[in-house]
Amino acid sequence: MTVLCYFLFLGYRSADAFLTFIKEQLHDTIKEFQDIKELQSLESNKRVIIGYFDKKDIPEYDNFRRVSSNMKDECQFHVGFG
Repeated sequence: MTVLCYFLFLGYRSADAFLTFIKEQLHDTIKEFQDIKELQSLESNKRVIIGYFDKKDIPEYDNFRRVSSNMKDECQFHVGFG
């Protein structure tokens, strides 16, 4: 049995498509890099935002996470720590 849901911006979707959409929305939008050389081969049709922080438990990184969740459709986010 397929259950249909209506979304104003997406039209009708099945339950499976809705589940896939939710999983995509909940995945981590920030990719962590270990070495600066990893960034040299980035290719994207989106803008690339790179953050570098001392550690994860600081307010600046929290702000970076919030921005990444709001702009995940327009930009790629990469972060390094050290």
